[in-house]
Amino acid sequence: MKKTQYKYYTGVGPPAPFVHVSLGAPGVPAQLTGQPAHIDTGAYKSVIPLAWADQLGLLRVREVSAQGLDGVVVVLPTYLVEVTVKDFSPVIVEVLASPGEPFVLLGRDILNRYRIVLAGPNRELVVEEP
Repeated sequence: MKKTQYKYYTGVGPPAPFVHVSLGAPGVPAQLTGQPAHIDTGAYKSVIPLAWADQLGLLRVREVSAQGLDGVVVVLPTYLVEVTVKDFSPVIVEVLASPGEPFVLLGRDILNRYRIVLAGPNRELVVEEP
């Protein structure tokens, strides 16, 4: 079992659990490495910044309606991307791409592959790959 530990990222308020991910087109070596990714257990799908989809040459799959916390429904494109959390096994997943997103948001489509422990009082995060 692989395991990694992080301190919460303090560049957002309140401090939040982030990991590092590498991204690339499926079957192509990762082109973006060490990118900050916010652990978002409330999101059913993961999200990447839209500009990265073009930069990585990702395959556009479709458009879907998505609703944020503000209740506004938007139509966003989806792309196939290979995501690697730290040094874990890569996964190919269909993600949303948003023009206003500054970070990768890791939703349950990726998070459910791992055991995740949030130790909020210590501002620590542990991720294990079974």
